[in-house]
Amino acid sequence: MAPPVPNFVLIGAAKAGTTSLHRWLAQHPDIFVPRQKELHFFAAPWLRENCKGPGDARTLQDIPADWDAYRSHYAAAHGRRAIGDLSPSYFAWWPSRDAIRDRLGRPKIILALRDPVEKAYSQYMHLVRDGRETLSFADALAAEEDRTRQGYGALWRYVGSVLYAEPTERFLECFGTDHVRVIFFEDLVRDPQGTMRDLLTFLEVDPTAPIDTGSVANRSGAPKSRAMAALLNNPTLRRIARTVLPGSLVAQVGARATALNTGAKPDLDPPSRALIEERVAADTARLARLIGRELPWGHRRPQAPS
Repeated sequence: MAPPVPNFVLIGAAKAGTTSLHRWLAQHPDIFVPRQKELHFFAAPWLRENCKGPGDARTLQDIPADWDAYRSHYAAAHGRRAIGDLSPSYFAWWPSRDAIRDRLGRPKIILALRDPVEKAYSQYMHLVRDGRETLSFADALAAEEDRTRQGYGALWRYVGSVLYAEPTERFLECFGTDHVRVIFFEDLVRDPQGTMRDLLTFLEVDPTAPIDTGSVANRSGAPKSRAMAALLNNPTLRRIARTVLPGSLVAQVGARATALNTGAKPDLDPPSRALIEERVAADTARLARLIGRELPWGHRRPQAPS
């Protein structure tokens, strides 16, 4: 019997709680998500063209080579009511929506969004944590346009990645408002259980199933040891590790070691905050009109790691 295909897709956005959502959704008895969190299958063409930043090419290692390889990740999904693909790259590269529609039909689409300023800074600190970003945040913002021209990946596009309106509109056009659910990182922090119940209802599974939402994954912050960060992200060592261990195990061990090496996140400097707020103001207003609801961010920040 051929493996089933996903009937829901968490398209992102990156640094908006997607890693925690993968962990939480996997606990539900009627939901199947692959052990490998991000397959990136439908965004592969854009990822291959935009992998010129330090460490970007690592994303390409685990993309399924073809449709059969993609479906093999769902071999154990028979009998599950909700089957998911959780790949934040789909929102970053929104033309992937057409490949999703062509292969999966009309799956339910989940979009997690976050205060643009906090998301941009969290992306920056994620790359600092991994020893990939060496510029100050202000200098990195100034370098973004040039890096984009050079083909750096979406995670380096601190402002570009928080212009939410167009990708949201494109997915709404493609799949319809009844098949797209927008959730917010701020609500996951404020009321994780209530937000998960709403999400499980959208996925048409038992919303009362117990989900442990007590931990937040993939936290950003300054590395405690830059030498350790460099070691954990050394492509040669990771390649050697993959020759003797399953890729999923290498990823789990790496994530655990990275978490242990992650320290506090420094405060964001006010000029950078003001710059991002100015650049996203019109887009944020457009997004609110698109989804027909007030956005939960402003000057306040959620008190949770990310």
